[in-house]
Amino acid sequence: MDHLLYPQNCPNFVEIEPVFDTTKRHKIKLLNKSIEDENILNEIIKLYQSGKKVLIILNTVKKSQEVFKKLKAITYKNINIKLLHSLFIRKDRQKKEKQIKKDFINKKPVIWITTQLIEASLDIDYDVLFTEITTLDSLIQRMGRVYRRKGRNIDETDNPNIYVLTQNPSDKGKIYNTEIINLTKMALEKYDEQILLDKDKQNLMEEVFNTEKIKKTAFYKKFEDNLKLLEFGYEADNKKDAQKIFREILNLDIIPENIYQKNLEEIENLIQKILDKNLDKIEKLLSIQKLSSFSLSLPFFRLKNKFPTSITPKGMKQNLFIVSFDYDDELGLRLDKEKEDIDFL
Repeated sequence: MDHLLYPQNCPNFVEIEPVFDTTKRHKIKLLNKSIEDENILNEIIKLYQSGKKVLIILNTVKKSQEVFKKLKAITYKNINIKLLHSLFIRKDRQKKEKQIKKDFINKKPVIWITTQLIEASLDIDYDVLFTEITTLDSLIQRMGRVYRRKGRNIDETDNPNIYVLTQNPSDKGKIYNTEIINLTKMALEKYDEQILLDKDKQNLMEEVFNTEKIKKTAFYKKFEDNLKLLEFGYEADNKKDAQKIFREILNLDIIPENIYQKNLEEIENLIQKILDKNLDKIEKLLSIQKLSSFSLSLPFFRLKNKFPTSITPKGMKQNLFIVSFDYDDELGLRLDKEKEDIDFL
């Protein structure tokens, strides 16, 4: 035990330098354009027509739906364009997640439009990425969906395989902090049209998330304020504050009304099975899972002026609500006030 009590007897530790993968996977290009720019959309179509698998990652569900419809409108009907985001009912989302994995193995070209849910949850490997600007940590996760497999390399003379669109990101600073995004953009500019190695990404992370820089941002001040609230306990000053907090943290499991009507008999049968006290536990769990497949999780504040109708019978723990949003398995749930025309699809 002496070596633990006396520092002079402690072994010498050698600091090991981090080992980075030197594979050249990503060459980036910053474009001061938005994803809906006509030239960008035409470039995406050209890449598809040349046999590429193109991934488009956007910051909001609404923007992903808009871009999906625009690309569909300007291309041939048989072009392979697909959409994945968080506002699909669970069974449709699971199908799409399986399909996006199959498509990167398939030799045929494809265009997948998606959102941040793909950043870390899916193991895929596409040829080219078009992404809205976001914070650096998120951006690096998105890059990881391109040239992921061993043996894929990019050369200095090759065209970029990562296109970062810096103009008017669709979340408008509500999801990703604007100040951090600006720091990200400034840091990336020196790598424009250059290969970005893993070591470079680490250096960029240290540059963007430098403590002294972050401390000067409103983002840091808000973080400190929220931390103090947690440390000292927080009670809403009035009913209005309490309702706002409740709306922001609460998620509801909802079934779109047209899905409910279409599957009414099956949903009612599943509810009866769940309530059956004599039913086998495994069968009951399977019934709960099947019932859940018709629903999606929606933040309460996104209901806006819609009033959810509960279909949860007495004695059932699982809370389910019907909401009259438009829904289909191609676009998902649409939160717009007015019904959108999708006849061209």
